[in-house]
Amino acid sequence: MYGQVWKFLMERLFDRDRTVPQVAMSLEPGEMTTEADSSSSESASKIQWTIRVKLFNETSAAAADLGLVWRSGEPSFKAVLPYHLNPFEEKIVTIRGETSLARQKVDGTADGELFEHLLEELQATKLYLTYRDEKGDYFHTSYQRSDGQESLEFHNKLPVS
Repeated sequence: MYGQVWKFLMERLFDRDRTVPQVAMSLEPGEMTTEADSSSSESASKIQWTIRVKLFNETSAAAADLGLVWRSGEPSFKAVLPYHLNPFEEKIVTIRGETSLARQKVDGTADGELFEHLLEELQATKLYLTYRDEKGDYFHTSYQRSDGQESLEFHNKLPVS
């Protein structure tokens, strides 16, 4: 019994200074095409869009089992992230979808503003990226976008929203 406790304590002591993965993420606009939404009233526009999710492992520890978590529940589209991200590796994942926006948000807006409206509609301005290290411990990146500015925070536990 004492041998198991001693072994556990020694493993934790040596693990405290280990390098853990930190995966940064960024959302970038892709192609967007708009047309009048025939299934809805004339006050809506249908947007076919692509969003590029840029992932970058900032450390010398590999990250595995990557996944996106929405604060407000699952979205209407699927984001398939790579399973594994090597140390200092960057991968770009393209997500495609279609949604309707109010015509006043679409007409006369610049592409950057349209992208911001689209992220708000998709509830993608606050996301969590989850991943694990080689020991099986999970880590999280909190992503937030406000007024075109992105911010990241790295966590050992998934924050409570």
